[in-house]
Amino acid sequence: MTTNPPDRLDRVERILEAIASNQLEERDRRLEFREDLEVLYQRQEQSQTQLDVLTAQVNAYVVQSNASLAAEAQARAEFRQQMIGLQTEVRNILRELADLRQQKSEN
Repeated sequence: MTTNPPDRLDRVERILEAIASNQLEERDRRLEFREDLEVLYQRQEQSQTQLDVLTAQVNAYVVQSNASLAAEAQARAEFRQQMIGLQTEVRNILRELADLRQQKSEN
């Protein structure tokens, strides 16, 4: 059984059309993939920018927090010194009162 040349040409034409159609589909898929990659790259750049901003904000907060902690530590130390001074002053006053009472009782 031999095939007619026109049938064979029709078959070759259909194969070539199928190959061309597949190539067009593949090209479209690649273009979509390329567009998707571009979108992903842009999102990555935006995310990196946002991350950099967030990192700067966190660093500023840490610096501010450390400064607040240092100021609080200094205020506590000053308060402690003032309380020690007040305690010493109260002891001295109480000692003087005790001395005055003792002197009165001796007289």
